[in-house]
Amino acid sequence: MDLQKIRGPAIFAASFIVVYLLCCVPLVALLVGYVGKIVVSTFVGVTVSFFLKSQLDKLFNGDRKTTVNPSRKAVFISGCDTGFGHELALRLHRLGFYVYAGCLFPDQEGGRKLRERGSDGRLRVVACDVTDTRQVNECAQRIREELQKLKIDLWAVVNNAGVASLSEFEWIPTEVYEKILNVNSLGSVRVIKAFLPQLRQKCGRIVIVASLSGRYAIPGFTGYSMSKHAQVALADGLRRELRKFNIQVCLVEPGSYKTQLADSTLIMKEVQRHWELLSEETKTSYTPEYYENFISHLGILADDTNPNISEPVDAIVEAVTSTSPRLRYVPGTFAVKLRGFFMPLLPSRVQDLLLSKLSIGLLLPPSADQVE
Repeated sequence: MDLQKIRGPAIFAASFIVVYLLCCVPLVALLVGYVGKIVVSTFVGVTVSFFLKSQLDKLFNGDRKTTVNPSRKAVFISGCDTGFGHELALRLHRLGFYVYAGCLFPDQEGGRKLRERGSDGRLRVVACDVTDTRQVNECAQRIREELQKLKIDLWAVVNNAGVASLSEFEWIPTEVYEKILNVNSLGSVRVIKAFLPQLRQKCGRIVIVASLSGRYAIPGFTGYSMSKHAQVALADGLRRELRKFNIQVCLVEPGSYKTQLADSTLIMKEVQRHWELLSEETKTSYTPEYYENFISHLGILADDTNPNISEPVDAIVEAVTSTSPRLRYVPGTFAVKLRGFFMPLLPSRVQDLLLSKLSIGLLLPPSADQVE
C-alpha cells in the first residue's frame, strides 16, 4: 500500500473525528452552534442584500436613474486641470448644465481644452487655487454675480481638487504633508464655506471626492490617507449639519485610478527628490537596497492602477444629477466595493496583517547590528 497516497485522506478523517467528538462536549457544542449561526446569518444577509440592493434602493430612496432637469442649473467643480475633474466638466456640460471648471492653471493645456469644448458659453474655466482663501472667495463671488445676471441657480459644488505624495512616512518633508492637508482637506473647507450661501438659497448639493484610503491607511500612503480621512469626516459631519437647510452631501470614494496622481514617472522623481534630501543617518537606516526595492515596487503599484476613470466620473455624475443620490459611492469592481465595506469592520490587527501585504518596499531594512 502506498502510504503517500492515503496520507491526505487519513489526516482529514482523523481531524474530522477529533472535531466531531469535541463538538459532542456540551459547552463546545453550544459555542459551535452560536458561531455557526453568526456565520450563516452573515452569509445570508450579505448575499440577500447584494442581490436585492437595487430593489431596496428603489423602495426606500426612489429610482436613482431619475435625474434633475439641468436647465438653468450650474455646477462648480474644483481640480479640473486633469483627471476626474476635467472629464466631469465635459460630461456635465454635455448633459446641459452650466459648468464652472476651477483650474489651478487655467491658461495651460487642461484649461485651454475645456474652453475649446465650451464655446457655447455653458462651460467656463475659472482660476481657483483651493489653498488660497482669497482667490476661492473671489471665485465664488464672481460666479454668484454671473449667475444672478443669467438668472441661473447654483445646483452643486464638487470638491475634486487633490494632491498626493506616495512614499515612506519618514522620507516625506513636513511641508509636503502640510501641502497635502492644505489642498485635500482644508481646500474642501474653503470651497464649501465660500459657496454655501449660494447653495442654501436653492437647497443645492455638495459632492466630496475622497478615496478608499480615507477608510483605511495603506503603507506608503500615510499622508494621503490622513487627508482623505479628514474629507470623510467632513462629509459625514456636513451631511448631518446641513439637513436643516435640505442640502444633500454625497461622498465619492474611488480606489486607485490612472490619473496624474498615479503617474509612475512623476511619483518616482518625487521619491528620488525626497531621498536625496534625507540625512546620511536616515539613508543608512533604510539602505540603498531598500530604496531601490521601494522604487521598483512603487512603479508596479502605479502601473497597476485602473485605467477606466469613467467609473468614478459616472459615480460623481450620479451624485450630481440623481433625484435620489446615495450618501456614499464606491466606484469600481465588486471586489473593490467588498474590500471597502469589510476592511474597516475588521479588528485592527487583522487589518494590519492584510494591508501590510500591500506595503511599498517589502524588503525590510537590516538591523543596526547587520549594518555594522
